[in-house]
This record gives sequence, C-alpha cells and structure tokens, in this order.
Amino acid sequence: SHGITSNIGIGNSGEIGAVVRDAVLHGKLPGPRPFTAMSRIVTQNNNNTGLETTLTPNRAPKSAEETREYVKAYIAAGADWVIFQDGGLPYEYYVAGFEEAKKTNTPVFTRSYGPGLDPRRAALLGSKNLPHSAGIGMSVSKTAPGPGLNELDLYADMDDAKAKDLIQVLVKAGTALVPTLKLSYPGYSKYWARFDQEDHKALSDPNLLAYYPPERVLSNLAAYNNPIVTTEHRRQGYQNLLRFLKMFEDAGGHVVPGGDTNASKVPGLNIHHEFLAISESGITPMQIIQGATKWSAEMIDKE
Repeated sequence: SHGITSNIGIGNSGEIGAVVRDAVLHGKLPGPRPFTAMSRIVTQNNNNTGLETTLTPNRAPKSAEETREYVKAYIAAGADWVIFQDGGLPYEYYVAGFEEAKKTNTPVFTRSYGPGLDPRRAALLGSKNLPHSAGIGMSVSKTAPGPGLNELDLYADMDDAKAKDLIQVLVKAGTALVPTLKLSYPGYSKYWARFDQEDHKALSDPNLLAYYPPERVLSNLAAYNNPIVTTEHRRQGYQNLLRFLKMFEDAGGHVVPGGDTNASKVPGLNIHHEFLAISESGITPMQIIQGATKWSAEMIDKE
C-alpha cells in the first residue's frame, strides 16, 4: 500500500527465508517480493546454545574452511546472496567465503567495520554492497577511531584525499553503498520533525491499531520519544557524510536506499523517509529512484 513491491532481507529469516520468498513469488502469500540471505556470518555469537541448525541466523565460523561450509550451505538452501555481518573475522575467512560464493556467482554483502575487513578490502574482494556504508567513516577520517568517538565524529574530520581515493576503489569494484541515514543518525536530517509527525499519524489509524500490537507501536516510535542531543562537531560530520555520498554518486557510484526496516520501524513509510534523507546530499530524485529499483536489482543480480 506504500508502493513497496520488493525487499532485500538482511539474513535474519533463517530456514524459512527461502520458503516465504517462494510462497510470495508463487502467489501463495501476499506481500512484496522478498530476497533473502537466509542467515549471516558473524564474528561471534554468545547466544547460541549449540542446538541450532546450520541455517539458524548468526553463525560464527572458527576457521576459513568452516566459513566456506556456511556459505555453501546458505547457497544450497536457496540464498539469493550472502552477508558477512561485521568485519572482525580473520581476513582469510572472508577470502574463503568470497571464493565459495563466486563458484555460483552469488553476490556477497559485507558490513566492513574491521579490523579483519575494511571497505577497501571488501571492495577488492568483490563485495556488492556495504550495508550502513560500514567502515567508511573510519576509512576517510584524519582521526583514528577511539573511545567516545562515533561515526559522525570521524566524518567531521574527513580527509578529502582519502575520500576520493576510496571512492575510486569502490566505483571500480561496483560496490554500492546503503547509508541508512534515518536509522544510523537520528535527529540529524532536516526532515526529522516530518518523520516524527508522519510515523505518529500512521500509528494512530484505528484500522491498523485493531491488530497492530501496542508493544510494536512503542518500539516504532521509540526514536522520537527520547531527547536527541546533537553537537556542532557531529552536525559537521553529518554534512560531510552527505557530501561523501554525493562525491561517490558523481564519480559513478550507486547509493542504494535502505531503511533497515526491522520491527522498530514503521513499514512502508520508513523507506520513503530514507529517500528524503538521501535527497539532502544533492543526489537527484531520479538517482534515488534508480537506487531503489534498478541498482538494487543489479546489486543482487536480479536485473
């Protein structure tokens, strides 16, 4: 009803991922067409009991060979693509995972926060996407990451030479960026008050509230219910982040809108809000539409 006709899941569906996808594609379930990674590969998972199936979300491999086996299992189960959830594994684990995915031409996404995998290495391995633009801030900053510093602090000290160099690598590799601006930087968009108003309005509809759980309403609105303190340094960082995205797009890169629309976001509206946030960078409406359609499809080899 919001015009969303497909979505790319982040690998949290596990063994039901391919089943739900196929049910939608074959008209057995109503909904936007889903594309799934089934599960995701992480650095560590302290919540597992040892009784989980291979396809249960979040698997932490203990070797390069085990990484390869997880990738093989996800692809065999019907994954549309593979995701490495963070960048903390040894580099050779990622090499093995990419090698395995390439055997079947399966796309790979990477949250390349380091230290084992940073954006440059991810791009050179062939990552199709960096969810949350993972690791870009630390890669382009004059300041090293440290206690008390967040991503916007790093962007505030952006080195344009570093930024241009990294952009060249990303563009040459065809690595897209999904910046998730609304999620990652609450309160910084000039449209924040509009987001607040529209989300509250959507969740006051009595037809929706007839079946929508009250607990979910609270979680959907949580981002607006706590005071958001912004600093001048971080506001500058946000502007530099927007400037980086425009530089990347102008160089031939693809910025793909994604709202990380999980259970704490208002479905449908959330991605439209992300469109608006991206537009603040100067990226054009048509480029945003291409990012949400054509370039998203290319990112998972579903042209």
